[in-house]
Amino acid sequence: MSRSATKLLFTKRQTIFAGVRDFKSKRFKSQQHLHGLLSQALLSCIFVVSHLVERQLLHHVSQIR
Repeated sequence: MSRSATKLLFTKRQTIFAGVRDFKSKRFKSQQHLHGLLSQALLSCIFVVSHLVERQLLHHVSQIR
C-alpha cells in the first residue's frame, strides 16, 4: 500500500472514530451532521481501496502479458 493511501486511510479512520466519540458525548449539532461526516469518510475509504485494487489488478495483468 502506498504511503499516501495509508495516510489517507488513517486520517479517515480517525475522523470516523472522532465522529462516533462526539456523537456519544452529544457534541454534534444534529444527527445529519454526524451522517454527513461518516459518509464522507466512508466514501473516501472506498475510493482509496478501489484505487489500490485497480493498481494491483493492472500490475497482475501486466505480469501475465
